[in-house]
Amino acid sequence: VAQEALAGDAQIALDKVARGEADAIEGWLAYGAALNEGRALHTSENGVEDDRGFGGWLRDNDLCHLGTDEVDRHERAAAMWAAANSADRPRVATVRVRMAIYGASLVAL
Repeated sequence: VAQEALAGDAQIALDKVARGEADAIEGWLAYGAALNEGRALHTSENGVEDDRGFGGWLRDNDLCHLGTDEVDRHERAAAMWAAANSADRPRVATVRVRMAIYGASLVAL
């Protein structure tokens, strides 16, 4: 009986992780999509990117923080890449796993 209860508790915990993970993935994809659109607004008609303007837009709208933690440029780039390539789910999942385990600085590997 104790093993069954423990297994039930473990399954409930896994269900919570799964729900949170799905929400987190969708949140990162939506964040990346918004940043991609913002980046496009800070690109001239001839394709020249305005890094200062984009960076100012991020700062002015407090888009570099998740709670009290900073969302660094590697995390932003990973989110933007994932949003732009969300149809390639296996590769996006690999980026997500790298971020979760090793941190965003290893995403570029």
